[in-house]
Amino acid sequence: MVGFTSMGVLFLAMTVLTLGVQAPSQKQNSGLRVTEVFFLDFKGAPTPRWAMKPGEEVALDFRIDGFGREEAVNKEGLREQRIHLTYQVELHDPQGYLVEPAKSGEIITTLTPQDAEWRPKINWSAKVPPAAPGGNYAVLIHVSDLIAKRETDKTVSFRVLGQGVSASDALRISEVEYSNSERGPWNPERYFAPSETIWVRYRITGFRVSPEKQVWVEQDWAVLDESGNEIVSQPNAAVTNEASYYPPRFVSTNFTLALKNPKPGKYTLRIVAHDRISGESTTVDSDFFLRP
Repeated sequence: MVGFTSMGVLFLAMTVLTLGVQAPSQKQNSGLRVTEVFFLDFKGAPTPRWAMKPGEEVALDFRIDGFGREEAVNKEGLREQRIHLTYQVELHDPQGYLVEPAKSGEIITTLTPQDAEWRPKINWSAKVPPAAPGGNYAVLIHVSDLIAKRETDKTVSFRVLGQGVSASDALRISEVEYSNSERGPWNPERYFAPSETIWVRYRITGFRVSPEKQVWVEQDWAVLDESGNEIVSQPNAAVTNEASYYPPRFVSTNFTLALKNPKPGKYTLRIVAHDRISGESTTVDSDFFLRP
């Protein structure tokens, strides 16, 4: 009997301990939370994942659950429950920059006891700028319950299919490539016939954004022959000078080289970029060839 009683006490203690561990989890699940977050495809159908191109729109909806209800009695003497919620949604690019101003809203309403299952549904959308880089974008949702004095956050991400941009502390010209067509194929080393059109493309990163969110980048081009003589020069060939809430994180340049009566041989394209915000400049030389 003694052994059985000890086992019974031990079993009871383990049961109490188990219940004690589960209780906080149940309480946490009943708290304020953002639920049923779904992206909306181009037909408005919900989907848990989303990928898109720069220049397109992203849209999603979500519900708020676990909010407080303030009991009250209306003028007719009927019971009601008051709800007061606020929310804010932010869109961040892969480097953490805000793509557009945060969108916020407020929900103030009254419910009857029959509305026990009611949960507000929020719709949100934003346009990703055409010059935005590729990568994973984050949607940050923040909700405040002014009745229960609680707050909660939810983050979901989606993919933008485009060129990624690596963080750079200095002005940089990269990915210089050539083609005989605007559509490619592109190659960092290319041989051309004298009659072919020479297409060039590259990217500039690492320029500064002013406190007014202005970007100001100027570009000069020159072509040197095999002896180092400058045969073509075009100062201020391209200028990017703009201010917007979401300034571009990179500048892409495409252009054609016009050479008069070129001879076969090796040529050097010299590109100089000037960041007028920081005062920094950088130069890159890239070789291409004309075959007989």
